[in-house]
Amino acid sequence: MMSTIQSTILTPGWWISSVVGVVLLGLVGMYVKDGIDKLLKLIRGKWAHRSELARNAFEEEVAQLRADVEMRSRYFQDETRNRMRTTLGTVQSVMNLLLFLVFCGFVLAAEHGYVGEVSRSITIAAFALSVVTGLGAIVASTTAMVAHFRASKKSDRLIAAQRAVIDDPSTT
Repeated sequence: MMSTIQSTILTPGWWISSVVGVVLLGLVGMYVKDGIDKLLKLIRGKWAHRSELARNAFEEEVAQLRADVEMRSRYFQDETRNRMRTTLGTVQSVMNLLLFLVFCGFVLAAEHGYVGEVSRSITIAAFALSVVTGLGAIVASTTAMVAHFRASKKSDRLIAAQRAVIDDPSTT
């Protein structure tokens, strides 16, 4: 085996094919690099445009909040409601995770004979409940995250608008 490798590496054909391969890979690499650079430039431009649109929408919303006291009140109520949903979703998620652990523990204990004679239907029911509570924990934590993001969005706009109102009270 070693002699085959040594005899192959020492042949001029191997060296010529290696040089040709490196040159071809270099040429392909230049074209691929140009394509990647163009793609990244396009993505960067779209990202900057999207960021500018989001910044303009934020400023427009803040300007509306500065001018309208009732709108600020509704935003505050919506922020508070979403904060409560976040708390409720977190509590539900924790409770579902605890129940998930209890049911999984029961199933494992029943399989290993630690809880005495347990019918197969009870073990299946416990397994089904562990699946349901596990999925419930996922749904509750997702709900809590969405509510948190909504509350944070409202909070950011309210804080910006309130700063402007405090700085210039004539805008109310």
